[in-house]
Amino acid sequence: MTTTTETKSKFDWSDSIPLLKDKIRAITLAEKTKLRINRVSLDLKTELSPIDWLKSSSADSKIYWSDRTGEFEMAGLGETALLTADSYDDVEKIIDEAVRLVNESAEGVRIYGGIRFPSSGKNGSSPDWTSFKSCRFVVPRFEMVRVNKLSKLVCNLAEAELKNPDGIFNGLEQCFQNDNADNLFDVKIASRIDQPSYDGWASTIDSIIKDFSKGLIEKIVLARQTTIQFEKVCDAPALLKRLSTATPRCYHFYFQPQKGTAFLGASPEQLYSRIDRKIASEALAGTRPRGQNPESDRQLGQELLNSEKELREHKYVVDNIKAALTSLCESYSVKKEASLLKLRQVQHLQTEFTGKLRAEIIDSDIIKSLHPTSAVGGFPAQSAQNRIAQCEPFDRGWYSGAVGWIGRNSAEMAVAIRSGMVKGKELKLHSGAGIVNGSTAALEWAEIESKIGSFISAVTG
Repeated sequence: MTTTTETKSKFDWSDSIPLLKDKIRAITLAEKTKLRINRVSLDLKTELSPIDWLKSSSADSKIYWSDRTGEFEMAGLGETALLTADSYDDVEKIIDEAVRLVNESAEGVRIYGGIRFPSSGKNGSSPDWTSFKSCRFVVPRFEMVRVNKLSKLVCNLAEAELKNPDGIFNGLEQCFQNDNADNLFDVKIASRIDQPSYDGWASTIDSIIKDFSKGLIEKIVLARQTTIQFEKVCDAPALLKRLSTATPRCYHFYFQPQKGTAFLGASPEQLYSRIDRKIASEALAGTRPRGQNPESDRQLGQELLNSEKELREHKYVVDNIKAALTSLCESYSVKKEASLLKLRQVQHLQTEFTGKLRAEIIDSDIIKSLHPTSAVGGFPAQSAQNRIAQCEPFDRGWYSGAVGWIGRNSAEMAVAIRSGMVKGKELKLHSGAGIVNGSTAALEWAEIESKIGSFISAVTG
């Protein structure tokens, strides 16, 4: 299906670029600090959205992040600092270095990135994920930041660049083209393949049920990869724009490490957020579709709240987070009963946590304790991850990993679900379902179909 509903992005950068250059020159002439990354910003009076700006630029490296409230939105181009790890064993070191970097940089500097799911799958690590590494975090060169209705343009400069900003100026052209390009998402689907197929899915579920009876595992989250082939190259930022419109109350993210390859998604699930020593997290597990009218929607919600099987699946995640926060926090609180999180396509059981971190705890400790939760892995955690590696015929990569940002006194990470990778003419969607005693192949397959519904709708219009 061809979609032609989006509008053109129109903005004249002729005034803003000279002003930004002046601010960059001013900081290079000012008394030098020992900040590892300096930051200059320019207030904007513009209706150009960060996604439109992302699309119009020819930069190789691009990032986008927006929170669930819609109050904060950031698009980033280029790389002032880049931290990566090839091995999952080195992820903790990279997070520690990211924390040091932002703590030794100007106020407001954030480093954005993601971490893969620890299991590689039985076929090993896929070439699709090579450029993403086991983790990859970036301080963008340029950012367009929107906080509520206020927008600003930001340039991040490494300490060594203050001596000679010419390289920064040379990068302005590709990042601030007066492109006015159409933000049309115009694609036709040539084919769709589900991996595993339904028969393979049903066979795996039968095998997992036998594992339950043997006491090997109690819960496992199995995923499906849906590969959509387009007739022409997919415009990933335009798809992101459609997805963000179709999926309110979600984290929206986009990571493009190189031209032609991007990982994007709309996740409803928070891994954690931190402001100083205050932490928040949540359990999100148990699913029903939305009803076609208010009464059927209410009935489906009540059915979810009263389902022994769904509540049992949810409890594994609640207990997992309780155990993590017990080790991380001086104290924490949790809501006694799950509530309903209602999204456009589905509704979930949600239990919220808040706590006060112990003084010595840093973000790498939090990520190590919480990621991956049993909402995307299972219980017992290692046994479930090992079984996932045996069962799933593809590499999850960053799907069901963690994506977000780390700042000087705060951080926020989401669970990278409801996501897909765009590579040329191909879109690979990933979504999973929690399998416990009482699960059936047909219902879990249908649940995944509901979860990827927003992405499919964004594609097909």
